[in-house]
Amino acid sequence: ASRVLPKACGASLSVDFALLGVQDVCQRLPMSRRLFQAYNRALLNRPVLTKSVTSGVLFGGGDLIQQSLAQRGSGEPWSYDWGRTARMTAFGAGFVGPALHFWYRALDRLVPATLSYAPIRKVLVDQTVAAPTMLFSFFTIVGTLEGHSPSQIRQTLSGGKYVEALVTNYKVWPLAMTVNFSVVPLQFRVMFANAVGLFFNAYLSYIQHREQDDPSIHEENM
Repeated sequence: ASRVLPKACGASLSVDFALLGVQDVCQRLPMSRRLFQAYNRALLNRPVLTKSVTSGVLFGGGDLIQQSLAQRGSGEPWSYDWGRTARMTAFGAGFVGPALHFWYRALDRLVPATLSYAPIRKVLVDQTVAAPTMLFSFFTIVGTLEGHSPSQIRQTLSGGKYVEALVTNYKVWPLAMTVNFSVVPLQFRVMFANAVGLFFNAYLSYIQHREQDDPSIHEENM
């Protein structure tokens, strides 16, 4: 399979698009091609802003998925907490997008592609350093945005939620990041991580808000 994106898609990228399925999409869907061109131009012109917007949309989307799942089958009229979604969006846009942009660039310098087993080494560093830091930041920043006190945030971090989320992270992300570091070009790695992470974001929203989404849990803990 060709390793160069066709000119019809507006870019030339060294990645196995047979694996990612992008080449077929670009050839068959004109709208997809135009969206890809626009996104690629935005990445080139304003990389941090573009990745921030992408992260914000997918964190907000993850929260909406979780709220929908929590209300499904409840028999109650559906009602979304848009403030909660806005806070999740703000965390994705204001922290995750910029942080991952600079982290992936630093990681490429720290672990050059010329090293043996470079993708595996990157995954090990990423999951040792970035994963615990990102989850710590999630519970701290989102908790602060929700008006939690420092003692409440410490309780969240030490009361099992943080460890539970970290264990789940290690079930999902090592394989996903191996693909990310192996075949995805640097400028698209934040987008790939966010796309894979959409449902993990829904899971994080569940962990952070499960007492709110399921009042019976709150009653059991009282």
